[in-house]
Amino acid sequence: HAGASVLEYGCGGGSDARSYAVRGANVTACDIVPENLVAAANRFGEIACLDGKFTMPSFVHLVVSNPLPFEDASFDVVTSHGVVHHIVEPDSVVAEFARVLKPGGVCYLMLYTENLWSKFVKQIYDLVVRHGIPEREAFAWCTDGAGAPYARSYTDAEGRELFECAGLKVEKATTWLNGLFRTFKTRKTQQ
Repeated sequence: HAGASVLEYGCGGGSDARSYAVRGANVTACDIVPENLVAAANRFGEIACLDGKFTMPSFVHLVVSNPLPFEDASFDVVTSHGVVHHIVEPDSVVAEFARVLKPGGVCYLMLYTENLWSKFVKQIYDLVVRHGIPEREAFAWCTDGAGAPYARSYTDAEGRELFECAGLKVEKATTWLNGLFRTFKTRKTQQ
């Protein structure tokens, strides 16, 4: 994606944004957690000192439940790795991905799978029955640590429905790490 405009939604520490940037993409890194943006910017500062052969990304603090602060058809690529499965109502977020993608643009998104849920089913059951923690919060505790508020798993069909309802055509769905995670490659249909 050299030369492409890339939006990373939920950049965390910035490793994916960095990967795109060092390969020549123009990156906008977003997160709802200000500390993540600081960590990502610091990561870029470190590599800028090493070679400086990339364009420094834009860093944008997002506000939960607000539309993305970008014009329609602003990006060639939207990527979100390990974020959407933590959103209680993800339909509007994925619709925003489709809105900011250029026609023909690509969206890469990783979701937790039903196999990851199965891996933790005994721990989830224990947290729900013995400790009264809601099921999806219990799953989040298993995947992301105690206190994580929400996570859900998606089957292949559920992931496809999420994207297709937003006008994104699934081109490929790949599971990895023994089927615990599924990455979807989708494309915005021409309009």
